[in-house]
Amino acid sequence: MVRSAAASLLVAAVVLTGMPSYTEEGRTIVSYTYVLFSEDAEAAVKELRACAPIKKGYVSYFSNDRVVLRIPGREVDSLKKMLPGLGYVTDERQNRQDFSAVMLDLETKLSVKKKLLGELTAVFSGAKLADTLTVEKEIGKVIVEMEDLKGKINYYRDRFALYDVTVLINRSGAVSKEAQTTPWGWIRHLGIENLMRN
Repeated sequence: MVRSAAASLLVAAVVLTGMPSYTEEGRTIVSYTYVLFSEDAEAAVKELRACAPIKKGYVSYFSNDRVVLRIPGREVDSLKKMLPGLGYVTDERQNRQDFSAVMLDLETKLSVKKKLLGELTAVFSGAKLADTLTVEKEIGKVIVEMEDLKGKINYYRDRFALYDVTVLINRSGAVSKEAQTTPWGWIRHLGIENLMRN
């Protein structure tokens, strides 16, 4: 039966592809934030955007006073070292979020769906013609759910693979809202601004 053969091929393709294995390591989303005082913010933004591909990453967002890069974790230190060449770093923060439990939940659900798909495939191959349409609909539903789970897993894997690095640039000495969340940022900034003017 043509329909049965096509459905079986589709199931086989889903089961055999698009299901990478995941280790217990590297399930943390890491982000860095730097506050930079620069007299030439435009040049600083341009330089940061240019360095993204060099660091094997890309620019996820930029504006006149902010650049967000996504780069491998091993490149963060080298990026940090280049910041003093663009101005004065007045604040630095790091944030880590562990998503091990989230990934375990998604992978468990995917495993259950994979098993269900195999069972439905077995039922489909031996079903009577009158029942094939119903089973085929269930197979299609499970496949959609599996693709959704794999999409979520791949999204998190991408977040784990690259770190978010945000550089906030102060051009006129005004302390950004982000910098005000730290107790010493305004003091550092005030001192640096006076130094720059002398």
